[in-house]
Amino acid sequence: MYRIAVNASLDEVRRTRRRPLPMDPADQKMGAISVTMDDMANLDDQLLISDALQQVDPDFRIPVVLRHVADMDYEEIARTLDIPVGTVKSRIARGRQQLAQIMTEGSP
Repeated sequence: MYRIAVNASLDEVRRTRRRPLPMDPADQKMGAISVTMDDMANLDDQLLISDALQQVDPDFRIPVVLRHVADMDYEEIARTLDIPVGTVKSRIARGRQQLAQIMTEGSP
């Protein structure tokens, strides 16, 4: 059951990433989309983080994604994964450590 919930959460996150951002009404009239350098840098950062997350151990990646991407609190994650809240906290901490290491060194 928890695997179904996790997969459903991850599918929803992926689905929301694919949706186009709403355009400003003024831009819609002109048919133009303005993209700033900050937008591009933010997109690059998101892609780097996404790639790095794929390298994090799944036991740690899933709680991190549920916390930071799906915006679930610790108790919700614990219920979803059927593990104690303390385990959720430690897995998130370890997942963050692995993610930081991957992003700085390029290896898990």
